[in-house]
Amino acid sequence: MRSRSKYLSLTRVSKAIRLPKHSLSDRLHKVLAAVDTVYTAKNLKSLPVVMKKGIPGARFCIYADTGPYEIELNPDGDHLELSLLHEIGHYIEWQSIPKVPSVGPRNFGIDPLFAPWLTVIFFSPTVMHLREILVRYPEGSPEHVQIKYLLRPDELWARAYTQYIAKKADASVLFQQLAAENRSNTGTIQYQPYWKWDEFLSISKAIDAIFESLR
Repeated sequence: MRSRSKYLSLTRVSKAIRLPKHSLSDRLHKVLAAVDTVYTAKNLKSLPVVMKKGIPGARFCIYADTGPYEIELNPDGDHLELSLLHEIGHYIEWQSIPKVPSVGPRNFGIDPLFAPWLTVIFFSPTVMHLREILVRYPEGSPEHVQIKYLLRPDELWARAYTQYIAKKADASVLFQQLAAENRSNTGTIQYQPYWKWDEFLSISKAIDAIFESLR
């Protein structure tokens, strides 16, 4: 039997996400407001956000397949709003959209909801460039590990969801942080984790199709 305190019949995503009392809370509430203008969901499990210094940006923590979950967010990290939205993308994919298989991580390749989106993503110029970079480095090297992580379907989804919400909500702070992320690669690998807006149109339509199928 599901606990009503943890399994809520809700429409606004913001109602399921519990932000901490913190000096940065106003900024985080604006992220949730942006999500609410674009996407609503039912039966979301309550999700706390906890501030945790020393981690790289943020992370979505899953302690069991059916929960509990939480988002850890570094208050000192760069691009705070973008980091939170990225982890909400993981949360929405894991908890709000039916999975194939139903237990454990989603198999994006065989999931009928996500397979069309994954095809569009894989053949986008940005992802094709990442795949070209991947083969330049030996397996196990830091560069190979980094790019392979960026090419994981769940990471592609979280970044695409982030860019999707930013565009649909017309959120200037998120636009600025997306652009900064694409300019921030100063190491040995030059790449852009997010998509150019002209190529993102087809990706956005594929995400539209996923959400429309859930109505």
